[in-house]
Amino acid sequence: MVRFDELQELWQKQQTPFRPAVDTAALTRGFRAFGRRQHVINAAKLALILVQVGWMFLTLRKVGALALAGAGIIAAGEAIFLALDWRSQFGIARSTFANPSVVFIEDTIERLRRQRYPLGGYVWILLLSITFGLNLILWDSRPPGAPLRRFGVHAGFTGFALVCYRFGLWIRSRRFESECRPLIAQLTAMRQELEERS
Repeated sequence: MVRFDELQELWQKQQTPFRPAVDTAALTRGFRAFGRRQHVINAAKLALILVQVGWMFLTLRKVGALALAGAGIIAAGEAIFLALDWRSQFGIARSTFANPSVVFIEDTIERLRRQRYPLGGYVWILLLSITFGLNLILWDSRPPGAPLRRFGVHAGFTGFALVCYRFGLWIRSRRFESECRPLIAQLTAMRQELEERS
């Protein structure tokens, strides 16, 4: 028969479950709020894309087939970018912290950090589709003037796409600071607690 002293010693050696100082329920609610904000922002982006696509097709239907193809390429690139970005944000928003581990927390922090500069392959899909589509539209509409002037117009539209991209990155970094930075700070505190415990 096991003596009481041995049972008491075993009981004292047993690790208590991890209860982080960071409120995991509040953290999960913060991630849900992040997801709701992303849904609203992405729904607004979708509405703008639909208005833009409708306007492009209405104004370019008389120009020619290449211009319509350019509009279609732009619309497809924007739709792919929005779908992939929205899916990434939805995955982050569904994170739960009932039983966190260091690896899970580090992965979540990394996914949040990627929201600042989404430089994955899908950003290049967007940039190339807009640049290629705009140049097809210009090619079909045949801007008047010498070849050098036409080259300048094409270069101007390509530069416009890149300026829009930089502006989008600036907005994205501002949103990152207000939406993701507080979540990263809470996750970092939780990770430090877990590392100290182990």
